Amino acid sequence: METIKPTTKTGRRYLDMYTRANCETLFQAYKTPSTNKTRADYFCRAQMAKENGHGYKVISYNANYFSVAWRTAQGLRIETPARSILVTI
Repeated sequence: METIKPTTKTGRRYLDMYTRANCETLFQAYKTPSTNKTRADYFCRAQMAKENGHGYKVISYNANYFSVAWRTAQGLRIETPARSILVTI
C-alpha cells in the first residue's frame, strides 16, 4: 500500500474527492452494476471492516472503473483499480 501525506497535491486531491463524494453505495453510482463491480465493492467493504474503518464512499466512477475511500484510525484509505493508497493523518 502506498502512503501519501495530506499536504501533497495528490493527498489534497483525494481528501477533496472524499469530501465532495455523495455516493455511499455502488448502487447510487450505477443503476445495475456488473458482477465484477459488485465483487470488487464487496472486497472493499470487507477490507474496511477488517481495518475498523467507517464512512465508505464511492469517490470516482465511470463506465469501466470505480474508486472508493473510507476513514481509518491511520487516515483516509483509498482503493482504485490500480492501487491502494493511505492518506495519513
